[in-house]
Amino acid sequence: MKIVLLSGNSPKNEQWIETVEESFREAFDTYIHRYTHWRTGEKIIDLDHELSTLREVVKDWGRYVIFAKSAGTLVAIKGVHEGVLAPDSCTFVGIPVNWAKEKGVNVKAWLSSYEVRTLCIQQEQDPYASFADVKADSAINGLSNVRFEMVRGNDHQYQDVDALVRIAADFFRGSGSL
Repeated sequence: MKIVLLSGNSPKNEQWIETVEESFREAFDTYIHRYTHWRTGEKIIDLDHELSTLREVVKDWGRYVIFAKSAGTLVAIKGVHEGVLAPDSCTFVGIPVNWAKEKGVNVKAWLSSYEVRTLCIQQEQDPYASFADVKADSAINGLSNVRFEMVRGNDHQYQDVDALVRIAADFFRGSGSL
């Protein structure tokens, strides 16, 4: 099975997603999507541009899954909403609910028709949205195809990559029920 790996907005996430990729490599055919703004020096991801380039990568793939962190979750959600992406399932790590609201991103509209089987892994006290904030968000909580998993932490770093990959891989294999 193929897996698309989408990281967070900041260029420092590139090393993190490479570590994630190493952990997934034995079980999946991996693809890291590297954001253009990391090379151009822009501060904020251009969701439309990234979806345009990602569309070309996955267009002939058939079946695949997505593992996304932070801003990468927004790429995935918007891509599914627009029909650009059609993954079998997704694992979202550190959904940046507060950051998205601050940037004027209307995630609620994108989630209105979201039907992809998804696991949301959120730190208990993530500053971009705590586990309680994500679970309480009506746009996310109202989805019957989403399962929530809380992990310990109070930052947005998600450093226990082995645990994240283990949880996600179990979910992708179908052993993680909704």
